Amino acid sequence: MLFPAMKKEVHLKFIKRMGVACLLAGLLCLGVAFFVEYRNVEQSVVDDAVREGKIYSSLYIGYIEAEGAADSAELEQSLVSALNLTPYLHLEFFSPDRKLITRVGDKEGTAANQLFINEGLVMIPSAGRLVNKVITSKRVLLKVTLPVMDGEQVLAGYMSGVYQLT
Repeated sequence: MLFPAMKKEVHLKFIKRMGVACLLAGLLCLGVAFFVEYRNVEQSVVDDAVREGKIYSSLYIGYIEAEGAADSAELEQSLVSALNLTPYLHLEFFSPDRKLITRVGDKEGTAANQLFINEGLVMIPSAGRLVNKVITSKRVLLKVTLPVMDGEQVLAGYMSGVYQLT
């Protein structure tokens, strides 16, 4: 049988240990929740960039399907006017054999694209979507490269663009 003074010491040690264990378990759960939510937010931002990129893909498809589409000036004009409506800063379109068709963007967009080149993040168009991220002092930028499919789901080319988050 323990004396009453010793029972208090045992209870006090138990309470301290349980408090530390609860604190550590709470911090672990908070860290896991933060990681999962960060991934979800990042994925939703990429999905938004892809969804907005499809606006430009439809303009490109219209250019490809137009009769006598030898001059890309009309496509560039359409892209520039649409560029002001979305967070994209710079766009490039490539043919299915990866030859550059057109490139549009203002000075800020060209500088943002150059950041990716300087970081060594040159993305070669492929069958799936590619996304890279660069964080500068005041901005978060994504470079998104997507295959462009026509109405029959045949590869019509590739779109690559710099998307500004902040």
